[in-house]
Amino acid sequence: MTSLITSNTHLASACTQWSTKPVLGLDTEFFRERTYYPCPALIQVADDDAVALVDPLAVSDFTPLERRLADQAVVILMHSCGEDLEVFERLFPSRPTRIFDTQLAAAFAGHGFSLGYSTLVTTLLGVEVDKGETRSDWLRRPLSESQQRYAALDVAYLAPMHDRLSRELEALGRLAWVEQEFEHRRGCREVERQPEAAYLKVPGRGALAPPDHAVLRTLAAWRETEAQARNMPRRHLIGDDVLVRLARAQTPALESLRGVTSLSPRARTRYGEVIA
Repeated sequence: MTSLITSNTHLASACTQWSTKPVLGLDTEFFRERTYYPCPALIQVADDDAVALVDPLAVSDFTPLERRLADQAVVILMHSCGEDLEVFERLFPSRPTRIFDTQLAAAFAGHGFSLGYSTLVTTLLGVEVDKGETRSDWLRRPLSESQQRYAALDVAYLAPMHDRLSRELEALGRLAWVEQEFEHRRGCREVERQPEAAYLKVPGRGALAPPDHAVLRTLAAWRETEAQARNMPRRHLIGDDVLVRLARAQTPALESLRGVTSLSPRARTRYGEVIA
């Protein structure tokens, strides 16, 4: 059974019901093509009885959900949860605590690395998952029946996969490894999100000479901070190729900008003095 939650009262009531559940499946749908931060579009929560679809465009008070997800007594099941955690950061300050990531667990259980949700469902459970709404407009309202069905399926199989993977990991003596690796990645993610580490995400930096890396680090940190402040994608500000060309340039910054044909005149005018 699937229900759609579109009010603060309904969400608070659902969270009261979830307070007795030791395990919850969790996923999100979001939109991010024209912004730096993800725009929350839907939150899917599954317990052992049903799936609830929480509409963040209609709900304004997420405090009950925040408390439920931060409860150490509940295990939160997610699949490849990196971007989903960013969505929750837009909604409330606390974050889910006891997370079991089925993608990470599958890798330690020997099923393969970075498996997608539908592939893992088929591998473990022999079920084919509908992919029809993968590129759907999740900010459009009302949500279609097809969208709701697709969203519900994204959490419906987390619990049975968790059960199987947990048994396999216990037999292999690797369950603790998964928990340790997840916490390690969570810590690395916090470091990687700092503007000073943004240069590590720039393709082509390996071809730069050692002195140029310091320039790239400064440029990438500036772009990251500006993109966050303006809530726009990095590539819409200044492209990676431009950063690399500026980092290896031997002329003053303004002269370098004139020679970078891939930099739009608008960006050159707006950011030239700042970069210089």
